Amino acid sequence: MCRILDTGMPTTNAAEGPASVPRSRKRALESSQEDSQKKRKRVLRLIRDVQPYQPGPARIRCTEFDYPDGNIIVAVKTVEFKLHLSRLMRTCDFFSRKWAFDYDADQTGTSQISANGRGRVYQNGSMCIQKLDNLDAAEFSDFLRALEDPCAYVIEPPTQGMAISLLRTATRLGCESVRKLARHRLEQLWPCTIDQKLTRKGHVLAIEIISAAREFDLPQLLKRAFYELIRSTTFWKRVETERPTLALSDADLLMLYQARHVLQQHWRELVFVPPRLQYLACLCRHFRPSQRQASWSAEIVKWGDLQKGEEDPIGYLDTFKWRAFENKERLWCRKCLNQSATTWLEAKREWWKKLDGLLKLA
Repeated sequence: MCRILDTGMPTTNAAEGPASVPRSRKRALESSQEDSQKKRKRVLRLIRDVQPYQPGPARIRCTEFDYPDGNIIVAVKTVEFKLHLSRLMRTCDFFSRKWAFDYDADQTGTSQISANGRGRVYQNGSMCIQKLDNLDAAEFSDFLRALEDPCAYVIEPPTQGMAISLLRTATRLGCESVRKLARHRLEQLWPCTIDQKLTRKGHVLAIEIISAAREFDLPQLLKRAFYELIRSTTFWKRVETERPTLALSDADLLMLYQARHVLQQHWRELVFVPPRLQYLACLCRHFRPSQRQASWSAEIVKWGDLQKGEEDPIGYLDTFKWRAFENKERLWCRKCLNQSATTWLEAKREWWKKLDGLLKLA
């Protein structure tokens, strides 16, 4: 039974008790309480699963490149370099595109640094910060040394690994001066001509320079590097036993094998040709063609020239010439050998030129 209270609101008679609450409403209340408890448990579980915030490693300042009057911090991963922005902008396209000096006439020519473009650039008070996450701190240090004192690398030329490092950093930052220095050094190490004797460098360095030449578009380095693989017996042994460890494609290996086969054929055709008889001035032990051919062929086999030349057809020609003039058994005179030396030099140049087509570099 309902009564009208002074507030004008209906109320339930106390004598009736909670039993008078409709069953549908009671079920709705119980369901709502269960849903609230489930949601609370789910939220608590999610909170426990969230990992706490872990701050990144603190950066360290590079003492070698920490200029007191520097006006930009270059952060390379966990290392900071305090440098001169104006110099970086003058030498590197990356910084010239990223930053600009705004001159305010009302401040008597005072320059203010502002971000120019959409890079990962931050402002920390009056000091500018540029993050370079795609570079290595050690490689960036080498780059700065080349930028600050390029003559140091003239006195003590960089190694191949350092030259590639300089080339990589200079290319990413758009620094043509350091890029030119690194490219010149690599061209010295891997010349595309054979004016000098071909010194052995090893197949590991050759594979490394092939990868770098393709990455940085330096095709002039490929010819000498590919020939280093052709002449390397260790490389061909690894092809048989450790093929997956070699960073070369199957097309590269097939091309090298074909070039090596052609050069070996040329070597066999050349090496068994005895020195031409110089009739008026010949002092050789043998004059008859048959005797000269037999004596020359026996000497080639005896001293192992056939096998050594097959391994290194172009490079061994220099050693072969020297050994022929040594002529320990004194079977051949200098007049006849001089004529043959001219033929060997022409063959060396011809084979080297032919490599352009064999290695698909033309």
